[in-house]
Formats: sequence, structure tokens, C-alpha cells
Amino acid sequence: MNPDAVILIIGITPGFSQTRTAYRTLLDVLHKDPDASPQMLCHLAKVRSRFAGPMRRNLMDMLDQLGLPAYLSIPDSASLFNEHDRLLGTTSLLKYPVFRKHNGQLINYGGTSPSMLGDPYLTSFIRNSFTSELAAMPDLKLIIPLGKAVETAFLTIYPEYQHLVLRGLPHPSGVNAHRGQIFTENRRALELQIQNNFPRVY
Repeated sequence: MNPDAVILIIGITPGFSQTRTAYRTLLDVLHKDPDASPQMLCHLAKVRSRFAGPMRRNLMDMLDQLGLPAYLSIPDSASLFNEHDRLLGTTSLLKYPVFRKHNGQLINYGGTSPSMLGDPYLTSFIRNSFTSELAAMPDLKLIIPLGKAVETAFLTIYPEYQHLVLRGLPHPSGVNAHRGQIFTENRRALELQIQNNFPRVY
């Protein structure tokens, strides 16, 4: 959790790729430094695994096209995950990896089947685990939910933050076949929302 975050990006839940990256990071660091502190291990695991893979690239591409870096006085969205990560908070509505069974196999949970709002356990988990995290980031200017499922669940549970929420950004997953179409249709509205939330640059 970054208490200085200006931008907060919210996913659904860590998927297989992000979970694998986090565990590999822990093992690599412990192999090199068996005395590494739990705080260091958790920080490095989060930095390397957050939205890792094609999803992060797709997300950065959309944010670059929307002109977000200019409002933050940074060169590009990639730097949010690197040298300018002091501006960035990343999290998931469901902080721990959640999977579901499909044809006898575990697959990434996509926010539906069951709906996060339709399952009392998931709704309660979001409400109980997320409230303190939001309160600890008083300087937020923009909350970016990834996809409709996250946007709907977040706005339903936390309507008091609706003035900060970027609405209409498609989920950046590579398996989201409609990502490009949705982004194109919503692009102008997304640009205006960002502009309205940043009366000045940083």
C-alpha cells in the first residue's frame, strides 16, 4: 500500500500469471538473500507481479493514448511502474488469488459466475478488506477500475468515491476480445474524465 498514491489501479484478483510471478520473486530473492525481511519480500513480489505480462502492456498503452502521463508530468505510463511508482497504488478488489472451476479445471476468476455483488462472501470480503486501504491514500486524484465488473462492484460498495472513478476503461486482459472496440467507443469520455480530475499537472 502506497499512502502517497495519486493514481490507484484496481484489478479483480491476482491471476495465475501474477501469482506465479510473485512466488518466483520470493524464491529468487530468498535464494540470493536468505535473511531478506518480510517487508522487502512483499514489496518486491508486488512490484514485479502487479498486472504482470500482456495485461500491463495493454494497460500502459491505453493510459498513454489517453494522455495520463502528461497530467502527472512523467514521460509515459511505463514509468508509473518504475521510477515514478511513488505516484501509483495498485490493488485488487479480491486481494488474494481467486479461481473457479470450469469443466473440471481451475481458471482465473473474471468477476462473474458468481458476480462479486451476487456472492455475500465476496461482497463482504471486498467491503472489509478495502475500506482501510482507501482511507490510507488521502491524495488520490484518479481511481482506475479495470473492466466493468470491477467498476460496478467498486461504485456499488463505495459510492462516496464516484467522483474519482474513471468509468468505461475496458479490462486490459489479452483474452478480452472487445477491448479495442470498447476503448475506441469510450476514448473521448475517458479523456474528459481524466482532464476533469486533474486541474493542474504534478
